[in-house]
Amino acid sequence: MILSKCTCGSEPVCEPGAVGARNWDVCCFECGARSAVFPNRTEAVMSWNQINKADVDVDTPEDAHAGGVIEHLIQHIRGRVSTT
Repeated sequence: MILSKCTCGSEPVCEPGAVGARNWDVCCFECGARSAVFPNRTEAVMSWNQINKADVDVDTPEDAHAGGVIEHLIQHIRGRVSTT
């Protein structure tokens, strides 16, 4: 499975955790973006590619970084909490 570039334009790395453990994640050493941990490489890569597709689809330039979607969701949740 092909690993998509990071939203910062760098090549990410898919790496296993501790020796013998079944935990994989994808990370970008350039900007620090990191996926969740998954039991196998395929799931880690699929998750990374989906997250990066979502980040690329964001319209505003200030949200087009690794944490942009998460920051946007946090602001959305804060707005909902303050209105209830």
